[in-house]
Amino acid sequence: MTGVLATGQLISHSYETSGTYSVELTVTDNEGATNTVSQEVSVTIPEITEVSPLSGVPGSTVIISGANFSPVASENNVQFNGERAELNSASETELSAIVPSNATTGLVTVTVEGYTAQGPEFTVEEVQQPKTLEVVVNTQGSMQDEDGYTLSVTGQDDRFIKPNDNVMYSDILENSVQVELSGIATNCMVDGENPRTVDLDNSDNAGYTEFTVSCSAPEPEITSISPTSGSTGSEVVITGSNFSATASENIVEFNGARAELNSASETELNAIVPGTATTGPVTVTVNEVTATGPEFTVIQTGSIEVNTLTSGSDLDTDGYTLIIEGISDQPIGINDTKLLESLPTGSYLVELTGIASNCQLSEELPNPRTLEVTENSTTSTTYSVSCSTPNEPPVAVIESFCQALDCGFTGTSSTDSDGEIVSYDWNFGDGFTASGDTVNHTYEA
Repeated sequence: MTGVLATGQLISHSYETSGTYSVELTVTDNEGATNTVSQEVSVTIPEITEVSPLSGVPGSTVIISGANFSPVASENNVQFNGERAELNSASETELSAIVPSNATTGLVTVTVEGYTAQGPEFTVEEVQQPKTLEVVVNTQGSMQDEDGYTLSVTGQDDRFIKPNDNVMYSDILENSVQVELSGIATNCMVDGENPRTVDLDNSDNAGYTEFTVSCSAPEPEITSISPTSGSTGSEVVITGSNFSATASENIVEFNGARAELNSASETELNAIVPGTATTGPVTVTVNEVTATGPEFTVIQTGSIEVNTLTSGSDLDTDGYTLIIEGISDQPIGINDTKLLESLPTGSYLVELTGIASNCQLSEELPNPRTLEVTENSTTSTTYSVSCSTPNEPPVAVIESFCQALDCGFTGTSSTDSDGEIVSYDWNFGDGFTASGDTVNHTYEA
């Protein structure tokens, strides 16, 4: 019971909420006797437990959750602040309603069989007009990133944009968007704010923004050169960073004289000291940006020319060896010329060795001899060697005849294949000597 009493043979009662109620009826006769009977009755009225979302534009869909709705859509009267809405679908616990075009902010209600359930307030939002946005990118400077950039706009898919390009967006509902340009190379920078906010809420429902990207070539840097001194024509390794891997794009100079390159990478250049180079700093220029390195000392050089002239007989075909101070030993033929180039200027001690015993050097110049090397010139010297057939020694032959202590000796059978015997010298073994081709000697008893 609800605590409400009524009398009469036929009555009606309205319940405030759904539920199951026990109804009692007491009847009394004319003599005052009574009888009471009770009966349970179930009553239902619509209830709203949730509205989602609680705001939206006309034409948007709203889900109304609750109980005791009619599964027949037409039997549910859904209103947004008094404006009836059409339903997409209906069940006893959920209604899918479309916000009426003339709806205003107010309560959501559901009426079923004359009973009305009141829900929360629904805020009707203003219908946004679609807007457009134009984004322009201008890239300037050297070493621009040809891969382009990534453009990000609130509520839109990321897009690729070239270094110099423009992109149009349409059907944007936001009144303002955030725009960001990313994927910028390390040698480039964006002028101004990035990301930036662009306002679209204007009479044209349109926005515009322009990104200016400034790029510059990374500065080359020289960390070392090796060696730090040498002659013209020698190779120097320049180590550093931000060089060009294309040799022709690097300008290498030795104190202002441009050098040719044997090879190039981003971290190393192999340069040839130019013929006109003088002592001074080494520089590398890439994309009009110059790095200055250590000083390179150009060693002035000249050449030594050694000639050999060998005459006579029984020449030594193995040739000779040149020993030059400060230089590795050099072989040279018996009639030959040896040119030693790129020698630092100064004095050098030169010696010809390996001369056969049957040959002798001219005494006109000493051996070893000192030669002076001067800048960009050649100092020459000649070694004259005369050879002859070596003398074969004679063959000595003794013939003797003795009678008692008296002996005779002769060496006349001795021979000399390449000359004549000019003397005979004897030693008799007893302390006495003599000379001549034939001699006599008496031994003591």
